[in-house]
Formats: sequence, C-alpha cells, structure tokens
Amino acid sequence: MKREPEVAGMPRTCEVCGGTRRVRRQIKRSWWETVLQRPSVVDELCGACGGVGVVRGTPEEEEAFERQRQTRREEQERKAAAEGERKAAAERARREEEIKRREAAVARRAAPAASVGAGGAAGPYRDGDQVSCGKCGRTVSVKYYPAGQQVFATFDAVKALALKCQGCGRVVCATCAMPPGGGGSVCPWCRAVGGPYFFTR
Repeated sequence: MKREPEVAGMPRTCEVCGGTRRVRRQIKRSWWETVLQRPSVVDELCGACGGVGVVRGTPEEEEAFERQRQTRREEQERKAAAEGERKAAAERARREEEIKRREAAVARRAAPAASVGAGGAAGPYRDGDQVSCGKCGRTVSVKYYPAGQQVFATFDAVKALALKCQGCGRVVCATCAMPPGGGGSVCPWCRAVGGPYFFTR
C-alpha cells in the first residue's frame, strides 16, 4: 500500500512497527516447546510506540504541527463562511428577481384601461401604436376601424392586433381573448362574452 507523505511537524511514524502498531518477534524455544510445536514467532503490540503507530516528535516539531493544524482549521472556517455568504447572496438575488417579476406582472394586469369617450372614440392610443397585452404582456398593434363596420379577418391576422374590451376597456391580445374551445371572444377580467373587439372610432 502506498503511504502518504508525512506533513512537516506532525508526529513521526514509528520506525519499529512502520505504523502497523504490531510487531512479529522471534522467540527462543526450549526443547519441549519445540516438541510440542509451540510457535517460534509471536505477534504483539509494538513496545516502542505503545501500539499507537506514531511517536512524539521534538517540542519544536509538536509546536509546528499545532500551528499547521490551527492554520488548516482557520482556512476551512473561512471557506465555509465564504460559501455561506455566496449562497445567501444568490438566494437574495433570486428573491429580488422573483419580486420584480411578480410586480411587473401585477403592473401589466393593473394597467389603466383606455378610456372610452362619447361616440365610441378610444382614449390615448393612436393608429399604429405598439401596446402590450394586459394579461400576457405580448406586443400587439393598434388598428382603428370605422365604428359600426363589420370586420372579417383570419385569426392569424387578428393575432397581431390589439383588442379592447367593450365592457371594462382593457387592452388584450386575440390569443388571450379567444378561448381554446371557440365560441367568440371573452374578456379575461370582466368575463364579458364578445367584449374584446377591434378599436373603432
């Protein structure tokens, strides 16, 4: 077995037993012990190291060993503290990012709806404005149609346009307004069936 090199200053390996803590010693047998086939070799604890496997070094070596062990312990404590601070900082950053994400989602949902004035004119939006869906945040375009005109368009064409609920006035995209089962548009907030419609004036 390959032995690891000894660290400077640590107790020395016993040279008698080689660190095994036991020694085999030849004994001189009498004639009757030979006849009775008593063992000629005994296995016993090493007397030089007391069965420990190491012997104490000089006072200078012991002092150097203690200093080295203290240094290693302090280094391990510093590494553990640094790792703990790194994990705590990462957790704080993750929580802050989660809070920002949730606040942004709430802000999108709570965005003031476009006011509807007399004659059905929509509030601050202009034709061609890029707005965000109040539910999913997708960017869609505002396109005005004459009031009272019946609009026919494919769903692929409508996906890029902004719709406005005729009930609560919130802006929503066609994907969020059209339920998967069909049946017309439904406002995600006031649940008005047929509420989300094109911008008109």
